Amino acid sequence: MIIPKLPAFLTFVLTSLMFITSCNSSNNQHTAKKAFTKTDSIWIKFASALESKNISYLKANSLDSIKCTECECGPAVVDELFTSEFIFQKCLAQLMHLKTLTNEEFDSSENDGVIHVNYHIKSKNAEEGGYNLIFYFVKTRNGYKFQGVLVT
Repeated sequence: MIIPKLPAFLTFVLTSLMFITSCNSSNNQHTAKKAFTKTDSIWIKFASALESKNISYLKANSLDSIKCTECECGPAVVDELFTSEFIFQKCLAQLMHLKTLTNEEFDSSENDGVIHVNYHIKSKNAEEGGYNLIFYFVKTRNGYKFQGVLVT
């Protein structure tokens, strides 16, 4: 008896599709179950305060002067530095850069007492198809304090 080749091909295609689908759902589950590090926890609290405009929390967990390379909302003290009070009152949207931070994927790392939180933003207008939005904190004797944000 001769077995037609078409069903074997369909079986292969269906099996391949099931494999690809299971791989994609495994990756999504892994991403959703990402274990948060200490640096992630520090950032998530701060990002939530940015989104909810909790100025008292933001000021308590920031340095007195904040560096913001993309903030054009008033007079900088020196070299893109703003007082924390001013930047949280007048430049919060520019500081955040995105409408939401807590719902976007990010990477964080700590090196030599500095925490870097990086968002890779896709953009057609950027030379390489995207750019990085980096928030950073410095270690002080009172814990980590927000120091600024830059775009690269």
